[in-house]
Amino acid sequence: MAHGSEMTAIGAEQLAAHITNLQTKLRIEQTEQGRIALVGCETDKPSSSGTAAEITSLAQLVAKRLYDSGNGTINAEVTGRTTQIEVNADGTKTMLTGGTKTVYSWDTDKGGMSQKTETVKSHSGVLKNPLINLNEEIQRLEELLKSTSEKQSKHSDLLSRTLYAFRAFHEVRSMNWASIILI
Repeated sequence: MAHGSEMTAIGAEQLAAHITNLQTKLRIEQTEQGRIALVGCETDKPSSSGTAAEITSLAQLVAKRLYDSGNGTINAEVTGRTTQIEVNADGTKTMLTGGTKTVYSWDTDKGGMSQKTETVKSHSGVLKNPLINLNEEIQRLEELLKSTSEKQSKHSDLLSRTLYAFRAFHEVRSMNWASIILI
């Protein structure tokens, strides 16, 4: 998360490296496809990358670096937005002036990157962040795990991994966002 112009200055290659390092540092094991949102203004705004024939966006370039022609370690969609955004107090994103959100993903069948445009909820009143009170959710998970022995619950592993992810997210959330980008 940063201003789009700051992320552009850092560059797609460095951002992809930061994302990969963060995944390693937080010990995130991807078994299913996830999503990486480049939270910043105009992260999917087309720009020329040196040649007139190739017009790309920061989000598209980051996705290309992460997928590494199918050899990358990231199994996640990458999203970017074409317009100005605002991050609300509850952590949700609101697009200020219309625009679109593009989702890039790796298509293993075609052996290449694909993209689609998604509609977005642009009114902050509609958006609700399920992790607004993360401490409360962490407490609930801890209580669930205490009340259920590992042998009794087929979901114990999932609950434990979710608790770990919530704690890691809570730790990251309390850090200065600028320091996350520089990891």
